[in-house]
Amino acid sequence: MTAIVETPVYLYERVIMNPTFYENTYWGGFRAGNCLDTEDVILARTSFMLDSKSSRVPTKQEYTFIRSYYQQFGLDHLEYYRGKDGKKYQVCSQHPGSLNLTSYQMEDEGWRKIDSMYQSSQDTYVRIYDQEREKIRQNIRNLLPDILEYRSMLHAATESLPEDEWKPGYWGLDIKRKLTKRELKLKEFEEELGYTYSELVMAYSLHSRRGRV
Repeated sequence: MTAIVETPVYLYERVIMNPTFYENTYWGGFRAGNCLDTEDVILARTSFMLDSKSSRVPTKQEYTFIRSYYQQFGLDHLEYYRGKDGKKYQVCSQHPGSLNLTSYQMEDEGWRKIDSMYQSSQDTYVRIYDQEREKIRQNIRNLLPDILEYRSMLHAATESLPEDEWKPGYWGLDIKRKLTKRELKLKEFEEELGYTYSELVMAYSLHSRRGRV
C-alpha cells in the first residue's frame, strides 16, 4: 500500500483570496499551524493585500540604509510592497517592548500603526518609502561623526584657552569655523525634515551602546 504524503501548507496559502501574494515574504515562508497562523493576522494580511499591488524587492540603496539602523530603533521583520497607488511601502512588525522609538517619533519617521500582520502579540507599522527624505536622514548621519568630533575638539580648545582670549591663528578658531559650517548644514537638513533627526539618532546610538555593555 502506497503511503500518502501530505504536502505542507505554508502561511501564504492561508490568504485564500490570493494564495500567492505573500509567497515571497518572510512571514509567508512559515508553515501553517504555528503561532503566526491566527485568524486576526490572516484577516489583516487580506485587508492589506486589497490595497496593495504586490510585494517587492527593495533597491540596494533602500535596503542598505534601513538595515543600517533598524535594530538601533528596535524595528523588526521588515517587508516591502508596492501599493495600488503606485507608491512603495515599507512594513515592520515587532514586540511593543522591543521598539525603542515613542509613538511620536514613529510618526516623525513616517510610520503608521496598522493591524498586526506578523503575530498577534506584535505591533505592525507601515510607511511610504520616501527616497528623498531617506537621503536627508542619510546625509544627517554622515554629518554627525564630524560634528561630534569638532564639538569635542572645540571643548578642548576652550579648556586650553578661554574663548575670549583667542587671537588670530589660534587652532580653536579653525575648529569653530568647521563646526559652525556643519551645524548650519545640519540645521538646513532638519528644517527640510521638520524635526530634529540628529537628536533621535544620538539618543538611540547611546541606547544601543549601553545595551552591548
